[in-house]
Amino acid sequence: MPSEKKFKVLLIEDEPDTVSGIQLALRDTVFDLEWRDSLTSGIERLSSGSIDLVLLDLGLPDSQGYATFKKLHELFPSIAVVVQTALSDETIAVKAMHEGAQDYLIKGKIDIDILLRSMRYAVERHHAEKALEEAKEYTDKIIAGMADALIVIEPDGSIRTVNPVAEMLLGWSAEEITGKIIKDIFAGDAALKEAITEVLLRQGPLRDHRTELITKKGETIPVDISTSQMDSPEGIPQRIVMVAHDMRMILALQNREKELSAAAAAEKARTEALDEARAILEREVEKRTDQLRKALDHLRRTEEELVQAEKMSSLGMLAGGVAHEINTPLSAVLGYASLLLKELPEKSSFRKDLQEIEKAALQCKEIIGHLLSFSKRDMKLKSPADLNQLLLETLSLIGSRFQMEKINIFTDLENKLPLPLLNTGTIQQVFVNVIKNAWQAMPEGGELHIATRKEDECIAVVFSDTGPGIPLEILPYIFDPFVTTKPIGSAPGLGLSVSYGIVKDHGGTVQAGNSEPHGAEITIRLPIIKQP
Repeated sequence: MPSEKKFKVLLIEDEPDTVSGIQLALRDTVFDLEWRDSLTSGIERLSSGSIDLVLLDLGLPDSQGYATFKKLHELFPSIAVVVQTALSDETIAVKAMHEGAQDYLIKGKIDIDILLRSMRYAVERHHAEKALEEAKEYTDKIIAGMADALIVIEPDGSIRTVNPVAEMLLGWSAEEITGKIIKDIFAGDAALKEAITEVLLRQGPLRDHRTELITKKGETIPVDISTSQMDSPEGIPQRIVMVAHDMRMILALQNREKELSAAAAAEKARTEALDEARAILEREVEKRTDQLRKALDHLRRTEEELVQAEKMSSLGMLAGGVAHEINTPLSAVLGYASLLLKELPEKSSFRKDLQEIEKAALQCKEIIGHLLSFSKRDMKLKSPADLNQLLLETLSLIGSRFQMEKINIFTDLENKLPLPLLNTGTIQQVFVNVIKNAWQAMPEGGELHIATRKEDECIAVVFSDTGPGIPLEILPYIFDPFVTTKPIGSAPGLGLSVSYGIVKDHGGTVQAGNSEPHGAEITIRLPIIKQP
């Protein structure tokens, strides 16, 4: 539970026994006590602020009686004060209360409960009085600053209060109009004027009711009035608050607007046909321009895809041939190295060399595997699949590596995505390739953001990292085989090429770029299953 609010209390008292008793009484309460033994030192402490209540002895070494309270109260009128006095000075204490003290205590008759209750009530009462004073000041400012006339009416029809705007509107000063009967400033027939107060009380609140008021000079002013009732706790009407808005300028503007509207009607009719024709022409131009832009974009994408497909096909054939040619002698090297390792003694000096040969041959075999994947992609069967679930499964497989590399992964996966038709194994290979490229681009750690969303008839998967990004000079060739941003010898540069082919075989697209302020961004779009 939250702790109870603490109140800062300043005790100004010169009698040590009294001080000790009050200190003991206030221990472990909501009151935090400070002590000064003279009025002068107490005033110095109050000048520093943060005091809620003063316990003031009226008999101090440097001040006696009512003058003690008066001096302190004049300097700090906003601080609650409880005076302490001897029985013989009770009259002075009562006078201090009339002048602003919150309470008084008689020395020798104070017990702990009385002291605590008096102090708490004094603080609460002082805060309430201060809040009431601030509310009144705030209300007075609002009334004085209103743009409309305000008139407060008693149930008997007499005017109690008006604001400065009402004085200017009606021509009477507040002193002149206070006490007048409200019917005397209303225009209209005598019967309505006689019953105006009863009508206002009976009808309840009015909103923007049009009527007329009469000024001191007898001028009739059109106004819109709004009223509300101020009722007692028992629901008995006590006063009516009426706000009157001077309508003269508005009515004049409305008349002028009618004149201008009539003059503009012919001009409007003349230009409407031209505006409509212009709008039709603009819409048609915009439509044709949009169609042309879309056609050009489609043509450009198709051309790029054809060039890339042709390039990938040619390179695929070459890669497949090279891979098969190398694979046979490489298998022999790997096989003989393995046989020699089995036959050589454990302590042979040749074992280390043969192990290096075997390691290098295995690395070559891995590269050949990539070449074969690139040249012959086995798509197998496709089936509807949850792309978000496939992403999460991929992350669960390689997430521990990210923790070791100090890379934080953030996902923003759109719920209830439509199901695309996927070969989950190959698409998961695409995800692994892209994610692996991201962590290799951030050797010192960083962030990888993965998001999915529906776009028209496809699902977009966006991978963005905080690495150095893709150099602009190789960005147009990033999906070509053997193109890589990594150091020579560290990777064959086939991951994105293989991924491009897999996504293409799914009828999708892959785009590469750089995000702001830095980092690479790969966007994969896969078509969703069209509903019959």
